[in-house]
Amino acid sequence: RSFAEITRGCGASADIVQKVVDAAPLPKLHLPRHLCVDEFHAFSKRGAFEGQTKQFWTVFVDGSDGRLVDVIEGHDKQSVEAWLRRFPKGERLAVRIFTCDMFDAFWRAAKAQLPNATVCLDKFHVVALVKNAFEDARRRVNKRPGKSTADAKKIWKLHVADRARLC
Repeated sequence: RSFAEITRGCGASADIVQKVVDAAPLPKLHLPRHLCVDEFHAFSKRGAFEGQTKQFWTVFVDGSDGRLVDVIEGHDKQSVEAWLRRFPKGERLAVRIFTCDMFDAFWRAAKAQLPNATVCLDKFHVVALVKNAFEDARRRVNKRPGKSTADAKKIWKLHVADRARLC
């Protein structure tokens, strides 16, 4: 349940609920065999009140079942490596797959701290790159002097074509 749902459900103030959540024992974190990582923009609690800009956070997810493993502030190589070093070496050696986007800090941290893991690019970012490349090609064709709508239609049809027919 969300934090807001808990406060509404029990009729307590947000401060009381926060104190209870902070005092609750957290389960020990374990590295999954398939670790996925991505970053997102968000305000820190303090930064939002002080008028600061958004900052990056890193989210770690179990790739086998989609469960959240952890969220840390920052998305640089040092932050990710420091988080990975919190786990015993045996646990880090047991990670077999590390899925991330093309941000080099993630795969560099994985190579340094997860030597047995195969680093994979997540399909969302790969598909987005291909889509953007097609869109760029379509725009270049449309801006070409003496352009032909037939050329633009050929590129667009290739973009939306059935994958099985492309192979």
